[in-house]
Amino acid sequence: MILFIEVNIKKIFYLFLTVLLLTGILINVVNAEQYELTVENGSGSGIYEEGSTVIICAAPSDDLSPDSVMHEPLDVNAPIRIFDTWTGDTNYIKEIGTAKTTLVMPAKNTIVTAEYVNTDRWVVPLIQAIIPQPHIGIILFFHGQGGSAANLTLHEETRLFIGQAVARGYGVIAIDSYDRNQGVWDEEGSGTDNVDMQRVVAIRNTLIANGEISETDPFFLAGISMGGVFASRLAEQSITPEVNIPVAATALFVSKLGEEVVSTTSVPTIFVMAENDTVVDLSLAKNNFFDLLERQIPTQFFVLSATPLHPHQFWNIDGLTRLDSETMYNALENGGFLDSDGLLSDSAFEDTNADGIADWQSIIPESLNRYAFDIEAQLIKSAAEHGFYNDYSSRVFSFFENPTTILDILPEITDFDPISGSPSTMITINGANFAGIESVSFNGVQSEFSVITSSVIRAKVPDTANTGLISITNSVGTAVSGETFTVLGPVITSFLPEAGVTGSRVVIYGENFVAIDQVTIGDIPTEFEVRTSGIIIATVPSGAITGPIVVSNHTGETISSVDFVIPGVPEISEFYPSSGTVGTSITLVGVGFAYTKGIYFGRKEAQFTIDSDTQVTTTVPENASNCKITVITLGGRVTSTTYFKMLD
Repeated sequence: MILFIEVNIKKIFYLFLTVLLLTGILINVVNAEQYELTVENGSGSGIYEEGSTVIICAAPSDDLSPDSVMHEPLDVNAPIRIFDTWTGDTNYIKEIGTAKTTLVMPAKNTIVTAEYVNTDRWVVPLIQAIIPQPHIGIILFFHGQGGSAANLTLHEETRLFIGQAVARGYGVIAIDSYDRNQGVWDEEGSGTDNVDMQRVVAIRNTLIANGEISETDPFFLAGISMGGVFASRLAEQSITPEVNIPVAATALFVSKLGEEVVSTTSVPTIFVMAENDTVVDLSLAKNNFFDLLERQIPTQFFVLSATPLHPHQFWNIDGLTRLDSETMYNALENGGFLDSDGLLSDSAFEDTNADGIADWQSIIPESLNRYAFDIEAQLIKSAAEHGFYNDYSSRVFSFFENPTTILDILPEITDFDPISGSPSTMITINGANFAGIESVSFNGVQSEFSVITSSVIRAKVPDTANTGLISITNSVGTAVSGETFTVLGPVITSFLPEAGVTGSRVVIYGENFVAIDQVTIGDIPTEFEVRTSGIIIATVPSGAITGPIVVSNHTGETISSVDFVIPGVPEISEFYPSSGTVGTSITLVGVGFAYTKGIYFGRKEAQFTIDSDTQVTTTVPENASNCKITVITLGGRVTSTTYFKMLD
């Protein structure tokens, strides 16, 4: 009984003691004072109570604004600043050499400062590089928009490209764009002001200083999508003192030249494009190719076409077996994403839910989910959409080693204007791929031509051309027009004079007087001269008779609508009255008067009027005397057999 009471007394004592202690603590907490913490070059500043634990964190660098997303200074010559240590009231900091640490708030206002130190740029993981020794050159590999250097080394197709390049003796450097938030390249044209160009220069200088490369090592630029545009700009700036990189050639994958360098760049460039690219306009890159071609800059242009998906297409993905590839292929086939030819259907990439999960991903076996990125790349490749493909890598390396022009594009004819014309007519032919054109023909007859642009040709209808199709040929093949070009034959509209005799000249008017091989007058071929396409000068031939004028060439002939007259010698059958005074009207009757040139009473010329071919009226002239009357025509002259008698 006594023991029990003793135990309870102890419990009561300890309970009372505990209450006192807790009460004291609560009193202390309530009465704890607050002090200000200032964290310079970092975060964690604020008002805190004595004894509280505060997390403090140093800024990435001491020269960045709070909104900065880049930890690298714009000036490539400036050192990169990294955290070194905390200074100030460091007795309260747990780890002064750690950027993120804790501080126990003392009973006073406290200031701590993050201090920084310079470090070499190679500490920052901005590049992926492999440089064999020895090497034949350095390939700078630029990612597309939103990409990174790391992605280039992880992506199956780009990884193969890099591996093949190294195996052939190239060093490869993949570099991040400065703007790693958006993954875009600096679009500033000047090498001095372009931060990404200056970073490339800095990397090269560091490699030279470290003995990894020499100053004479040639550089080759390879860029994907917008990385290709940047590569073309860098290549153009490479000859400036601000950049001064020995760029030997450039490869643009699903990309094009920068607009500002199209007409000026002299760097050999190879284009590797995709048939169904919905991001980069294929025609723009093709025009770039033609521009280089016309300026005789070594260039090549290749287009990947859509190909049927293969059961083993996914086997080249690191981590997948042949069986895995077949499993993925069967899932796509059973899911209805392949057509009868094995081509990927458009529905494969359609979104099916709010998370943007594509149709094909909905049927992927769970065991292959982790490989979705590389699987999608193979699907995009099969569809010949916007992406990187290793299919043409060997051609790229061959181009780097020997930049030569290869034409691998058939020309195309869409239309021409005008649709008809005579020989020598200039025709505008519209189409595409007018590069390396060797000949232009009209129905098989070659013509003179000039390539105006990659889509326009001016051609002259050959003198011996006939109606038919127009064809254009380059080293790859021949394109034929879908419509017929009509070669127009000659047309006579008129001629002057309307009549003539042997040796007289006739001016023939008309159209399409080109390649004229014969002119006949009255069925007799004659000498002629084509003055213009609308004028012929001909000579009336000996033996010609009244009849049409005919002009002909290889296309056919044209016949005048009226006859050319060869006048006969005129005849006078009678005249009346047979006598009269000066001014008397005399009528002459006969034949061949239509082309009368003059009438004479003896030697006195008289005025006259041609009434018809059988009648002419004249007036007795001054000083006329008894005489015969003479009529002179184009066909000759005739004198009356009787005298005209003058009356007093």
